[in-house]
Amino acid sequence: MNNKIVSRQNARVLHACQLKKENERVLHGEFLLEGKFALEMGLKNNLVKEIFTTKNLNISSSTITINYVDQKVMDKLSEEKTPEGLVFIAKIPQFEDKKYQKIIYLDHLNDPGNLGTIIRTALGLGVDAVYLSKDSVSPFNHKALAASKGAIFEMPIFIKEINEIKKLKKDGYQIIATSLRENAIYLGDFQSEKPFICIFGNESQGVSEELLNLADVEIKIPIQNIDSFNVAVSVGIVVYNLK
Repeated sequence: MNNKIVSRQNARVLHACQLKKENERVLHGEFLLEGKFALEMGLKNNLVKEIFTTKNLNISSSTITINYVDQKVMDKLSEEKTPEGLVFIAKIPQFEDKKYQKIIYLDHLNDPGNLGTIIRTALGLGVDAVYLSKDSVSPFNHKALAASKGAIFEMPIFIKEINEIKKLKKDGYQIIATSLRENAIYLGDFQSEKPFICIFGNESQGVSEELLNLADVEIKIPIQNIDSFNVAVSVGIVVYNLK
């Protein structure tokens, strides 16, 4: 179904804007995101419900509503400084919480841009699932979604607390923590075992002491001339090297 919308107070527009809030996303099981790449991923996974666009679209679907809007309406919907002209509502992906082999755990991650980049990087490098501590930033935050470029549709993401990580360790998972401590093994000297959970810490404080104490092994990246890497960069380097 196609509609033309010119009012910023249109009910469809107001509902879409409400999805910028976490509690509304949870309530409706939907989220709002932007851009061509994300839309392609959403369509591929049959999770797109409604599209708002200033452009002509060649999409044939009996289940997707396409709303053609003017720039004033798009400016209300978009959170980008220079809107691409394509915003859409998608259903929140649902994944089975099963025994994945390659998992990364993000401990107290605060920066949404880093989280989105990590989700996209993890998908590209064959990670099976991403675990987040309860106090990490939401993966459905606008900046996280923008950085993930649609990877949110295909990467299983779960909220996990430390007691659940302890249980997985008892179930045979190797727990790997990234660390700068002296006892940490250099990445090139380490061979992982599957299944494993590799833990990455907060941007400023690193992995918590409790999780470090839980780890079977601590690993670190050889670094020259600087004191540390951005957490998203660290994830890419470490995961690429964990066979």
